[in-house]
Amino acid sequence: MRAMAEMETIQIEITNACVRQCSNCTRLCGHSTTPFFMPLDYFKKAVDSLKDFPHRIGIMGGEPLLHPQFQEICEYLQSKREFLRCGLWTTLPKGKEKYRKIIAETFGCIFLNDHSKEGIMHTPLLVASDEVVEDKNYMWELIDKCWVQNTWSASINCQGGFFCEVAAAFATLNGDKGWPIEDGWWRKSTAEYREQIEKYCVVQLSHFGVEIA
Repeated sequence: MRAMAEMETIQIEITNACVRQCSNCTRLCGHSTTPFFMPLDYFKKAVDSLKDFPHRIGIMGGEPLLHPQFQEICEYLQSKREFLRCGLWTTLPKGKEKYRKIIAETFGCIFLNDHSKEGIMHTPLLVASDEVVEDKNYMWELIDKCWVQNTWSASINCQGGFFCEVAAAFATLNGDKGWPIEDGWWRKSTAEYREQIEKYCVVQLSHFGVEIA
């Protein structure tokens, strides 16, 4: 399990609205009946909470370019963070060409995935580890070595802060609150992740009101 302070990126997920409805989406976009759009004041608070984070701030969704205040979001990020420590994860959807200039001015790293390439796969997140791994000691070993948490990012969304992007996505399904977004929240030790781990890495999604056909 990685400490958040050691991660290359902490994501700020400004919406879970998306132009696509991919199976096994790590943001569970197809399972959210009402997409969220992060209020601008909350976004500013999120950025400010990461002022001493030494690595990259990522802007992600869903599709972040769908946010109605994307221009203002970029402008605030520019005012607080140097170019090379800002990243954008996007499909660059058609109709959003107007953001070309502000994107080029704001983000030193742009991660483009339009989901059109064959062979891109994600773990089936709706399969509960508690149901498929009989040896619970081994289950916890697998959780500690989870490829998502060990290679991806911690996240902030409208529910708060989370040690893992996928945990943040699960929290949106039931309106669960994460950690308060305050200065230095990302400095928590891995031992402090336990409550979130037990809630989001083990139980089946039916506990979150998701019906699995």
